[in-house]
Amino acid sequence: MRIVNENSRLRAEDELRKKLFECRIASQNYQREFGNPLFLLDRRAARLKSGEYSGCRVFSDREAMMQAMGKGAVGVEVGVAYGGFSRFILNNCEMDTLHLIDRGFERLLPEVENDDRTVLHEGDSAEMVSGLADALADWIYIDADHRYDGCRADAQAAKGKLKPGGLLFFNDYSVWAPMNFLAWGVPAVVHEFLEEGWILRGMTLGDHFGSHDVVLSAPGTA
Repeated sequence: MRIVNENSRLRAEDELRKKLFECRIASQNYQREFGNPLFLLDRRAARLKSGEYSGCRVFSDREAMMQAMGKGAVGVEVGVAYGGFSRFILNNCEMDTLHLIDRGFERLLPEVENDDRTVLHEGDSAEMVSGLADALADWIYIDADHRYDGCRADAQAAKGKLKPGGLLFFNDYSVWAPMNFLAWGVPAVVHEFLEEGWILRGMTLGDHFGSHDVVLSAPGTA
């Protein structure tokens, strides 16, 4: 059991607040002289055409969205970590097979690893997705590398692995990770797919970190 020293925690919080204040001042100074610090973004998302996404369903969180839309016999989760979301899927979505893709499964929950419905694929996520059979999955959930290049590689590899009418989920539709101060490229990838004619089917209102999930279907799907 980890024992946290309260005084140490308070000192660390105070130090973090000071650093954040310094960052805000630096950003304000930059904006006054040069404009918005867009160089901080991983990749700028294309501006979408103005309009309404009338067929898009809105959910409170990714669990509600997956339970409602993660239908079908075969699913693929790309980026697993401990398998907490994998466990939710196995417990709440009727399915025959859940393919799990990650660079390593040392931390994977035993109940997920030992479930008869799971198939583990260890290695580079885009390579593992590319190695799946074509038209295999009813849905694919992208949650590995959140930077533009990595997310795009995973999503592009996933295109041909979906059954007709299959769904492509993206985790963390956000340009910034507030807890670890990293720029994400997921919105840029999602917007590219929308520009290609993919259809926005659902999104979440966001979690306490301010990130959202979105789900798309291929052009021409009902």
